[in-house]
Amino acid sequence: MFEGARKILLVNCSRPNYNLAIEKARLYFGDRCEVGSDVDSLFVGHCDAVFLSVIFSWDVPFAIRQAKVALNSGKKVMIGGGGTFELRALIERETGLKPYYRPHPELEEVTGQFKMVYFTRGCIENCWFCSVPKIEGRVVTLNRKSLPAPVLMDNNLSECPSEFKEYIVEKYLQAGLRTVDANSGFEPKGIDEYTVKLFDQLPLRWWRVGFDTIDEEKEFAEAVRIIKTFSKKTIRAYTMIGGEPMEQCRYRCEKVIELGCEPVPQAFIPKTAQSKTPAILHDWTADTLKWFQRFYYMPGLWRKLKLSDYVPAKGLKPFSGMI
Repeated sequence: MFEGARKILLVNCSRPNYNLAIEKARLYFGDRCEVGSDVDSLFVGHCDAVFLSVIFSWDVPFAIRQAKVALNSGKKVMIGGGGTFELRALIERETGLKPYYRPHPELEEVTGQFKMVYFTRGCIENCWFCSVPKIEGRVVTLNRKSLPAPVLMDNNLSECPSEFKEYIVEKYLQAGLRTVDANSGFEPKGIDEYTVKLFDQLPLRWWRVGFDTIDEEKEFAEAVRIIKTFSKKTIRAYTMIGGEPMEQCRYRCEKVIELGCEPVPQAFIPKTAQSKTPAILHDWTADTLKWFQRFYYMPGLWRKLKLSDYVPAKGLKPFSGMI
């Protein structure tokens, strides 16, 4: 990667979000690299190559602009990251560069103490709103060089092979971390007594489980029942909003609360979005998405009020017609 380059500029195009690829690249390139907030900083230093890392699709326009500046200055450029996958044709058309959207094998081999980690790559599911299986594959693979970190980013922990689960838990128990956030969560259909007892040994901040579509209700309810039987940790449920009509989203959030969990509503943003703007579908508006998300994200609101009584701004009761 960047053979012959004397100095490489690393740019996290998704700042201020933590970027694992950039942090691994720091170690991989060592003294050959420096980190900048944009390509303009290469004129201050003496870089002859630029590594642009993109986590989210809405950061692609920035990455394209940075790539053009570097290319026009005669620099070698590489664009990578999962955020480039759905917009790879646009990137190639605008810059002539083919983005490296898969986990880079050389960076996957880099070990160190990072804030985040992937022990596994890939997911056996094929959720309509997720690109992970297309980027990482539907065959789950284990990275034995990974070291435990406070944020465990694996995309589908509950449906990993048993030996992978046991390996991850063993490594975390040996590391003795005070808290662990399994950030991408557990697929409801993969939750069973064995999985709950195994991961409950870890100091999980909470259980994260997905309930993003109405057809997951039975699987979600059963997953919650099993978790509550064998664990006392709080359950937080990812509840995507905007991809279904408002009433279905309200029903899912209320079901989460009814089952003794906390909803984490996230507005649906298309995989090809070039700005961090939710899609406006069904009976939603930009305002109702914002207000609905705020209501169900804040226990101080939904524990005291019904959604129909919520007044997000003076004189407004946008959900008054709902049960």
